[in-house]
Amino acid sequence: AAAFALLTACGGDATININGQDPTPTGPTAVPTASLSPLQQSLASIVLQPADLPDGLDSGAPDFSTNEDLAGSDLVMLEHLIQVGRQLGVDVQFIPTDRLEDDNPLRGGLQSTASVYTSEGGASQTFRETADEARANDWEANYPSIPDLHVTEIEQDIGDESLWLRITGKAECTFVTTPTPDERGVVPTPVCEDTKLLIIDNVIFRSGRVRGYLQVSTLFLPQAPLDSYVTQIKAMADIVALRAAEAFPS
Repeated sequence: AAAFALLTACGGDATININGQDPTPTGPTAVPTASLSPLQQSLASIVLQPADLPDGLDSGAPDFSTNEDLAGSDLVMLEHLIQVGRQLGVDVQFIPTDRLEDDNPLRGGLQSTASVYTSEGGASQTFRETADEARANDWEANYPSIPDLHVTEIEQDIGDESLWLRITGKAECTFVTTPTPDERGVVPTPVCEDTKLLIIDNVIFRSGRVRGYLQVSTLFLPQAPLDSYVTQIKAMADIVALRAAEAFPS
């Protein structure tokens, strides 16, 4: 289940990758920290850092995406990115390791991205475009392996504008425990011991002229509340939003 959730975390950004949202770059765009430009340093300082997260989540160097990286051969997209004033994007992914505490739900990993624009107007325009696309997206088609999938909009204020979509479903079990009769000989219903409640949070927000995005994949016991870990994810998003306002004042 953890491996499945990680795959959805890494690939899920494609579902809201429109008009400036930053996917994981496909080329060798990771830049050694020592050679970062001032803009890259400022942008990399915004996204979540290892110290912001529980021990046991490993990350690589930040991946940066220019407008040319993001648009590829799509000249219409490139023109739009230039028009809205997109300057640069950064992406960092955190992968769970065996150092992660057993009771920590961050089994699917975490992705933190940010992109900076020359003005609040450009960042706001692309936020609205991305939010509209996310609301209209066919999430069941994106996650066909999640039974009983539900999408809920979480009402939380993050930065200047935000949209939080929570995807929930049950991770399919791989084995069934053989029921043992009780003292009266009653055989209980078979249960999937490793069935989990899978939650994938997609949080899109704008803080000044910076747009941020978090995708967090967590696993819980099946009976866990559907609002599990909301407080912790809100705190993560607030960290990024505050740093964005400080690093790139309008």
